[in-house]
Amino acid sequence: ISGMIGRLIEGFRDALGRELARERGSASGRWSRAYARASFAEDRWYLQVSAGLLAAVAEDPALLDPLRRGFEDGQRWAERDGIDPSVGTLVRLAADGLFFAELFGFAPPEGRLRERVLEALLSLTKGARR
Repeated sequence: ISGMIGRLIEGFRDALGRELARERGSASGRWSRAYARASFAEDRWYLQVSAGLLAAVAEDPALLDPLRRGFEDGQRWAERDGIDPSVGTLVRLAADGLFFAELFGFAPPEGRLRERVLEALLSLTKGARR
C-alpha cells in the first residue's frame, strides 16, 4: 500500500514538473496552471495506482501521511503563486476534486466539457493578481 501511494506521489510530481517546465518564463499563476494541467492529463495514469488510497483508508490511515504532506505543500504553493490565494486554492481544489471524482466514478467531466473546465481554471489564473 505504501509503495502504491509512493508511486502516486512520484508520478504526480513528475507530471507537475513537466508542466512547470512548459510554464518557464511565466510569472504569476505558473504553479496553479501547471497543477491544473497535470491533474487534467488525458492519460489518467494515476487511476491505476489509486487503489492504494482506498486500501490505506481501510488498513491504516497513517499510510496517507505522505500524501497529506503533499497536499499541504500544494496548498502552500497555491497561496504563494503570485495570484490571489483564493484563486490558487480554488484551482487546486477543483483539480483535486477531479481526481476524486475519477477515483470514485462520481460523474467526472468527459470530452469537451473536461477541456472547457480546464480552460476555465487556467483563465482564472490570468489576471488574478494579489
